[in-house]
Order: sequence, then structure tokens, then C-alpha cells
Amino acid sequence: MSDPIKILVNALLRGSLTDHTAKALLFDLDGTLIDSAPDICNSLNAAFGTMDLPGVSLNEVRNWIGSGVKGLLDEALKKTLGGEPDAALVTRAIQLFELYYAEQSWMKSACYDGVLSGLSELKGMGFRMACVTNKPRFLSLQVLKKSGLKGFFEVLVAGNDLDKQKPSGLPLLYAVNQLGLSSTDCVVIGDSQNDIDAAKDSGIVILLVTWGYHQGLDMTQLHATQFINHFSEIQKKLIGGIVG
Repeated sequence: MSDPIKILVNALLRGSLTDHTAKALLFDLDGTLIDSAPDICNSLNAAFGTMDLPGVSLNEVRNWIGSGVKGLLDEALKKTLGGEPDAALVTRAIQLFELYYAEQSWMKSACYDGVLSGLSELKGMGFRMACVTNKPRFLSLQVLKKSGLKGFFEVLVAGNDLDKQKPSGLPLLYAVNQLGLSSTDCVVIGDSQNDIDAAKDSGIVILLVTWGYHQGLDMTQLHATQFINHFSEIQKKLIGGIVG
């Protein structure tokens, strides 16, 4: 396991935190690049059915996506049980969810409009790219392959790769370190408060997409200053060399 302090020091030593010329883009996955909520919801309800628990709605699932599998199952079980679930129940739910999701991770999911063409254009412009997600690695790789996104990313930092997930800045700094760049060389693109907090924690500028899930928060409640309404707007934000 990499030393978090070493990752932070290496990332910060490569550049100041005031220069925001972008060389690399650090993308969130669910809610930013792909609408995965339908398959996540179906897998969750299949798991709950096996456990003789009532299902949850798609809208509820959209509000719970962003904190990894455990965060998702914690919220769903709280809703279903009307209180805090015990650890053994959460563990069982996670196991079943991951089993079902691995079987149907790309049945109703889809890339958001402009994502595939936009990533291709960004790559052609010379931007390096990483995917930083709270989704477990084996599920992330599966989805990236099935969606056609995998080839765009030099680096994948998944939810079980490090000791901390977003909203900690550690996964972003680890991606920066893997790319051999500094925090000020990078821009985060995400859809949730977790992405905003992780970007702030790592000293990296963020562009927040107005589509996605937002963890149940209204856009006016999200503490971001720069927004994009369509994937094609990323290029417009970056061409001037400034996002800061």
C-alpha cells in the first residue's frame, strides 16, 4: 500500500498550487461519464429480493450513488429497515449486490451524450486522462471495458485501491502521482459533493457537470464555482489553458 504522506508530498513538490494549466483530466465515473443507475438499481433490488427485503426506487438509488458500494448499501438498508443495519447484514448485502451487478453491469447503463466523442477529441488534443472512482476495481474495469471507455485512461484509481475513497483527496493525488504530474497540471471532472470535496482536499481545480446524480443535492447546494452543461464544454474550458 502506498504511503499517503509520500503521495501528497510528491504531488505537491512537482508544482505550485497557483498554476492551473491543464495537462491531465481526472474523471469520476458514475454520474459523470456513465448513467449506471438503472443497472445498479436492478442489482440492488435483486440482492434485496434474495434477502427477503423490499426493493427501492431508481430515484432513490440515483441519490445514493457516489460513496462507493458500502455507502450505497448502507443508505438502501437504512431506508428499507427504517434504522441502522448491523454489520453482518451490510456485508451480506454487498456480497450479493456485487454478484448481481457483475452479471448485469452494462445492460441498461449508457455513456452520457458526447462522452465517447468528447474523450476521443480530448485525447487527440494531447490531454492525458485518469478515471478516479469509488466503485471497486473489478467492477470498474468491467464497466470501462463494456462501455468502450477503458482505452482512454492511462490510470484507474478504484474504490478499493487505497485506504481512503473520495471525498478524501488521496485517490486524486494518487492518480496525479501515477501520471508523474503535479496537482496544478490536472483538472477534476465530477458530478457530486464528494468530487468537490476531494478536489478541494487535493488542491485540484474541478469542473462540475450539471447532469449526473449529485448525491441528492440541488445544484445550488453544491459548493462549486465552475459548471459544464454538456461534455463538449470541457474543451472550451480548457483551450484557454486556465481553469482556476
